[in-house]
Amino acid sequence: MQEKHGADRRNQPVRRSDIPTPGYYRARLVRKGPFVACRILETEDGWLLFIAGEPTGPMQRDPWRVLRMEAVAMYGQFIDRAEYDRMLAEAAAAGGQPTMLRAATVPGMRQWHPRALRG
Repeated sequence: MQEKHGADRRNQPVRRSDIPTPGYYRARLVRKGPFVACRILETEDGWLLFIAGEPTGPMQRDPWRVLRMEAVAMYGQFIDRAEYDRMLAEAAAAGGQPTMLRAATVPGMRQWHPRALRG
């Protein structure tokens, strides 16, 4: 049974709008797309975002310059490390399909976009 919109967000921690919260997330990167495992990592050198276990780009000092950071930090749902690992394992078992990030940025990968899958 599908939950009502936002029902699973009630138990989420409060988010700061000025800076992302490091941790593990699940996020939809395209409308009606599948949930993808994401991780926001803050180090002394800067910020990184991992989508489906892959970094989205080089480390940045300003977190909002990291590709797709806003989508994950503002709209993603917090998950724990075990859930993150499970999502990565399921994606690998499914054949390691390209992430939605690649589908949107790599030429020739549009076939993985949900609209392209409709037929």
